[in-house]
Amino acid sequence: MSPPDSVGDGAPRGSVAWLFPGQGAQQVGMGRDLFDEFAEARAVFEQADAALGRPLSEIIFEGPEDELVRTINTQPSILVTSLACLAAGQATGALEQSPSFVAGHSLGEYSALVAAGAVTLADGILLVQERGRLMQEACDASPSGMAALIGLELEVVNEVCADSGAEVCNINTDTQIVVGGTHEAIAAAVELATEKGARRAIPLKVGGAFHSSLMGPAAAGMRTALANIEISAPEVPVVG
Repeated sequence: MSPPDSVGDGAPRGSVAWLFPGQGAQQVGMGRDLFDEFAEARAVFEQADAALGRPLSEIIFEGPEDELVRTINTQPSILVTSLACLAAGQATGALEQSPSFVAGHSLGEYSALVAAGAVTLADGILLVQERGRLMQEACDASPSGMAALIGLELEVVNEVCADSGAEVCNINTDTQIVVGGTHEAIAAAVELATEKGARRAIPLKVGGAFHSSLMGPAAAGMRTALANIEISAPEVPVVG
């Protein structure tokens, strides 16, 4: 099977969705077992390395972690590993049923677009590398981070943000909300959230305050990158 540029094969659809993760899911060594065991997954990693013109797979499999967590590496690494998982699942028949829809969190939406046939794997990997580069520049210009606040409702988190200078970035559930901001703002938000009764307040291993106003400088460059690729109609619905 070729790398998963689409859901493929006209398989019947059922009550199945394919969901793809975003930044923060990375781990040194991820996907190495798939690379070793499945030719279909290996082809995804090899095609990504070729499109990028650099051995991204070495960073994914061997690290070091400090290199993998750089935004410019993390984003394409998660996309290619996600699609390698998909290729392996299709090869084994575990994912023989086409999905009713696909979706992804943050950069995972690019993985979903590739899986749905709207964007080629080569374009997808180049897009997320550029997305990571632009976001890394924004991170370098304004050092920042994120934290997950668990056990507080949005109203209370808004109070925490107002007092700390952080911003609400992701509302994962009613009581699991991610905030972002400068390192000082995040430290203050974690302390305030704990004081207000949060069950947990966890700084995240990410390179900056994604989904916040601090990423504003990356937007113009990403619009240019998106304007230069072809986006086709997806073969299955993609939920934004």
